Formats: sequence, C-alpha cells, structure tokens
Amino acid sequence: MVELKPCPFCGVEPVLSPDYFGRYDVRCLNADCKIMPATSVYLTPEDAAEVWNRRAEEDGNERGV
Repeated sequence: MVELKPCPFCGVEPVLSPDYFGRYDVRCLNADCKIMPATSVYLTPEDAAEVWNRRAEEDGNERGV
C-alpha cells in the first residue's frame, strides 16, 4: 500500500488513481482547497506517490537540488 501525505494546502487526504492508459496520478479533490494540486502521470503508483510526497525543505530549497 502506498502512503500519501495530506494535501500541503488544505490538509485533506489526496487520491491516487489510474487513468485510462494505466498511468497514475495523485490529486487533491477537496472542493474547498484553493489550490487543488495534482501530479503529472507516472507509470507506477509508487512513482506518483514519491512525487506527491516530496515537500520543500525548511530553508526553501527543494530536496535533491
């Protein structure tokens, strides 16, 4: 099972779902979220979750930069 962090803007649990072609994305579906972020599509649920769960570091730099 893939673990997902809550939406960084509203705190609601996101949804991991496949598309018609069997690729995966993660998105916030909370209608009250002002941003409603979503990832691009990925070949595996793990890849989509890894991108969703990535957060900026406290100093403002992204991880891996």
